[in-house]
Amino acid sequence: MRCIQDVQMRWNSSYYAWDRLFYLKDAIIQLQTDLYTSTNREDKKDGTKLKKIMLSEEEWELLDKLIDLLSPFEGATRYFSGGTYVTLSKMMLTIKEFTFDLATDSENLPSNDADYLNEDTIFEEGDVEIDNEEIISNITKKKISIKDPLKTKGILEKVKNNVYNALLYYWDTPNDTGLMATLLDPRYKELGLELEDKKIEIIQKLRDEFNELNSNNSNNTTPIAPIAEPSNPIIPFSDAESSLRSQKE
Repeated sequence: MRCIQDVQMRWNSSYYAWDRLFYLKDAIIQLQTDLYTSTNREDKKDGTKLKKIMLSEEEWELLDKLIDLLSPFEGATRYFSGGTYVTLSKMMLTIKEFTFDLATDSENLPSNDADYLNEDTIFEEGDVEIDNEEIISNITKKKISIKDPLKTKGILEKVKNNVYNALLYYWDTPNDTGLMATLLDPRYKELGLELEDKKIEIIQKLRDEFNELNSNNSNNTTPIAPIAEPSNPIIPFSDAESSLRSQKE
């Protein structure tokens, strides 16, 4: 079993990479021990390199918590990527559920000043050099030393804050089309208290659109022309049978 490569254009590839890495934790630790204690010179050298870049216990713990945090988002991404069932009616309620869970799970969620529309502030580029103990971040394009342990304190809360603020940034104003789909789905009649104020407005919009569509259909209705009688009337079966008999005689 191999590690999964992170792909910049798909956020859940990071989740899959982390999940697989944590799954292989024991095997990786055992591999480092076996290489380091090997009598083979090259194996021992590889074991020394692996030991330098091995995640600390705090980093493994953070990775486990990040996987738990992002697991519901991965499930939602997979669900909403389906093409054989209705998804729009569940979208707004799912987003509200994520927002509520993040808000109640953290003591404080400060506002984030990140500009989500300005890619220049997110994906920075620059000339960097790399060696055996450094990697290039797919996000910042900066050089990262992988032999230095990450300071894990506060990282989990920072990720929660960023996800929470991103949800508010993109989905703070509920989409009318999504709310209409939710109201029309018998499974999700109840929108929740935070969306009840929009319920009357959405119902009225549904009525207006229905009346407009009904009016257009009435104006564009063309009378159905009567079906013309066939030029060759169908011969009853009894007459056809007698005709065939007369021909045989």
